[in-house]
Amino acid sequence: MSVAVYRARSATEVVDGAIQLFRQNFAAFVTLGAIFYVPVAILNATIFGSVASSLPVTSGGGNPTLVGGDPTAVFAVYRKFAVFWPVFFAWTALWYAVIMTAISDAYLDGRVDIGSAFTRGTARVVPVIVGYFVKGLLVGIGFVFFIVPGVIIFLVLFAVPSATVLEGVGPIAGFGRSSELSRGLKGHIFTTYLLIFCLYIVAYLIILALAFAVGAAAKIALPLEYAARVAQLVSGLSTALVAPVLPIVGVLLYYDARIRKEGFDIELMSRSAPTTVPIPAV
Repeated sequence: MSVAVYRARSATEVVDGAIQLFRQNFAAFVTLGAIFYVPVAILNATIFGSVASSLPVTSGGGNPTLVGGDPTAVFAVYRKFAVFWPVFFAWTALWYAVIMTAISDAYLDGRVDIGSAFTRGTARVVPVIVGYFVKGLLVGIGFVFFIVPGVIIFLVLFAVPSATVLEGVGPIAGFGRSSELSRGLKGHIFTTYLLIFCLYIVAYLIILALAFAVGAAAKIALPLEYAARVAQLVSGLSTALVAPVLPIVGVLLYYDARIRKEGFDIELMSRSAPTTVPIPAV
């Protein structure tokens, strides 16, 4: 990106900048989105898609009705979730570490090297996992107490992943950095995330409608179980197209806060300034 964009931005400008950055590096970000979501979609369609078929059903009025009285079937469901969610959590943390590295490269240097982003991002995966777990735990506890405390905690800790990945600090230092960067900017952060959340919901509803349409069409040629799996795969693949937008907003907000509070834009522009002074001709 041009150094002209290194300035403080409003909430709408951050969201617009995130969309522009996504469009400029569309192939790289969609590839990273697919790297994350395709395995998840396949796992969901093959492992969890078979849960419904493994549970006993009874016919009522011509329609199959789920029966929840089989302890063995219920235990099988919980066992699958117990194995899946820790792996999913670690995989998500790894993906965020990699894609945030790639987003930073796109913002600062105007290019993305997926291989380099993987190498540098995976080196930060352990601190990211710890930071995400503690942040999620605190936000979850806050939401239990009438939602508002959870929102406040989320705003205070908005930059924990970015600081952990991009500054190379540990989880504790990441919490401190995020708290410092969010001071006086919580309204700005809240508005930005509210805007992108609304846009993301609209995009996700479109994805669900697409998956429903594909599933309905698949039912004509395939058994019900396989049609549902096809719909799940379409949903996962489509989600890969929009998934990178959220971490892009997070990284841009992180840099926006640094520009506002630390004059990071001056540092960036100084990096781009000529290192030698031309000698005038005599």
